[in-house]
Amino acid sequence: MEPLTAGAIAIGTVIATKALEKTGEKVGETLWDKTGQFLVTLNKHSPHTVVAIEKAPEQPLDYGKAVIEVESAAKANPESTNEPICGREISKS
Repeated sequence: MEPLTAGAIAIGTVIATKALEKTGEKVGETLWDKTGQFLVTLNKHSPHTVVAIEKAPEQPLDYGKAVIEVESAAKANPESTNEPICGREISKS
């Protein structure tokens, strides 16, 4: 491999790595913000569900019950469904 080619590959690798790191940071920040917004909205309509989610590291969470409660809160308040937490929404940021 010629020195010029090796140098170009090394520089390209560094640039690509930095670009991916920045993208990862943005995705992480957006996911954190969207999760916080979702929990605030959910807390208004189903505070006991948020308490159960926050206690999950300390005690096992019944995910089936939590999903049913989140779905019922979403049906009762369509505003909560306007804050989706998914890859498509995050990637638009």
